[in-house]
Amino acid sequence: MTCDPFSSLLQAYRSVRAHSDALTAPLSDEDQCIQSMPDTSPTKWHRAHVTWFFETFLCKPYLNGYAEHDPAFGFLFNSYYETIGQRHPRPERGNLSAVVRRGGCVSPSCRRSDGAVAHPRA
Repeated sequence: MTCDPFSSLLQAYRSVRAHSDALTAPLSDEDQCIQSMPDTSPTKWHRAHVTWFFETFLCKPYLNGYAEHDPAFGFLFNSYYETIGQRHPRPERGNLSAVVRRGGCVSPSCRRSDGAVAHPRA
């Protein structure tokens, strides 16, 4: 019996995503945007961070030919992995526009709520 790494990672990701969906089901999209204090991140950010984590630490290194969805996500959804690169400041994560979750799709936006494009600082 052979192990298909892609299928295994996809199954693990779907399991984590299903658990996240169950935990956040009672929350409206608006509820998921709230950042109650600078030391915490909004639920929408955490959902996108899990997607970025799977992509960065599992898919890219272990799946030959894997192409990341958007290189900007590394800046937006890196929590504290300084060797990976710069990151969007935690106290400002609530200023990022909403993450779409309908239909099981998580599509982070690179635009802040003020319309500016979030990008690494030079």
